[in-house]
Amino acid sequence: MDTVNYADLFERSARLSPGRPALVDETGGQTYAEVRSAARRFAHALIARGFEPSSPYAFFSVNAGCALVSHIGAMMAGGAWTNINIKSTVETNAGLLNRAGCKALFYHSSCKAEAIALLAEVPCLDIVVCLDADDGRHPSLARFIEDQPDARVEIPFSYEGVGFMGTTGGTTGAPKITRASHAYLALSAISFMACFQFTRPPVNLAVAPITHAGGVLATGMLAMGGTVVLITSTKPADILAAIQKHQVSAVFLPPTLIYTLLNEPGLGQYDLTSLKYVISAAAPIDADRIRAAFKSIGPVLCQAYGQTESGMPLTFMSPREIGDAIADDALAGRLASVGRPVASLKRLEIIDDDGNFLEPGAVGEIVISGPTVMREYLGDPEGSAEATHRGMHRTGDLGYLDNDGYLYITDRKRDLIISGGFNVYPSQIEKIVLSHPAVLDCAVIGVAHPRWGEAVTAVVQTIPGKEVSEREIVEFTKLKAGSINAPKYVRIVEDLPKNSAGKILKRELRKLFENIGQIDDNQEARNV
Repeated sequence: MDTVNYADLFERSARLSPGRPALVDETGGQTYAEVRSAARRFAHALIARGFEPSSPYAFFSVNAGCALVSHIGAMMAGGAWTNINIKSTVETNAGLLNRAGCKALFYHSSCKAEAIALLAEVPCLDIVVCLDADDGRHPSLARFIEDQPDARVEIPFSYEGVGFMGTTGGTTGAPKITRASHAYLALSAISFMACFQFTRPPVNLAVAPITHAGGVLATGMLAMGGTVVLITSTKPADILAAIQKHQVSAVFLPPTLIYTLLNEPGLGQYDLTSLKYVISAAAPIDADRIRAAFKSIGPVLCQAYGQTESGMPLTFMSPREIGDAIADDALAGRLASVGRPVASLKRLEIIDDDGNFLEPGAVGEIVISGPTVMREYLGDPEGSAEATHRGMHRTGDLGYLDNDGYLYITDRKRDLIISGGFNVYPSQIEKIVLSHPAVLDCAVIGVAHPRWGEAVTAVVQTIPGKEVSEREIVEFTKLKAGSINAPKYVRIVEDLPKNSAGKILKRELRKLFENIGQIDDNQEARNV
């Protein structure tokens, strides 16, 4: 039985608008007809080299058009995307590729040194292409597809076929590898198509890495017949200039980058009227910053929630819904929501520790079911079983639904802090700390404490040029959340460690405290 697949969605866009710009980067632009031709020929070249349906592949690249061409071509050949992070260590990426049994690697010349080091550690890699240049060891994309036909690739896609082997963020532990069907990427694209409303083909600015969530959004925009503009800079001025130059209508930015953008001194000098959607995802966003974004950038901010294990987006909150919550005090609490479930989800529920389904308003673990949910964690039957409840996927996220079906995420289940016998939800404290005018970003974790069991501990990154003391953060939070929830300890850092999706790596933060042992009362609110 055939299943929905992304290759068909892209072929449809290319058939309807062959002359429309599809990809634009610093090297120039490519039309849909040009991308389709290169991707088809790439797919045929892979198949000629023994690439089979569900063969794992990875592209290792900065944001560049040639990387998306290779990605689309590999999907046309029926491959299973295994995403890796160019900022991760060779050891981490090699471990993931070896565990996945990755057959093909497509790398950008700017990542050559790391890619060559990877090749030495991953013997299962049989097909290697240097996307933008013939580097002497491996063919360029142009040479790899020489003499290949520009003909549609006829690969049967079945429900049993694996099309996505996603690597989890590893924010709290070692990364895992998921196994999901071809429907994962296709239905993610269709969900974006259902969420966004454009009166003309969109222009997407790819700022977030296309090797991860940024790539899922980019392929979704291509399925809509839009143009994807790719940049490698995350400097606010460069992002704003690109929005103005290319008349960008949609951009995905992690909350921290949105905060940085709002603090850019020259923000008001740019024409941002083309924007229809600024998509915030990967982490909670502070309500006051949402209001500031509407005032400074326009009524274009929206929110989404997704997971490597279960698809993206899973929920969506439109600019109109956010605007209604800003305008109506009775709806103001909705600014903390990530929206309502998208159409591709079969079911979204909240369960307690005993697995009972909860009523609206009750906090518990979010569980979901639908065609984008993974089948299993690769090589981890115990982890796969733990992540399943009554045929539904346990997300590991805590949250609740309101009476109107809006989802609110309170925290990761494993991040819950038990301090003095009370449950403390780090994300709620993070939102309070983020509302301080000197704070750019923060993370709250639990650290061992002889009296409290765990001490609520805030690691804070300040806005450049602004200062705040550890004690001030404690008192500010205590005033808004009470003494139980206020940090017992604050550490101010220059930067917070994040993965490629913009999520803070709390496992790295916990390492900061490994060498100081338990925090005692004399250390509270000090920066040791």
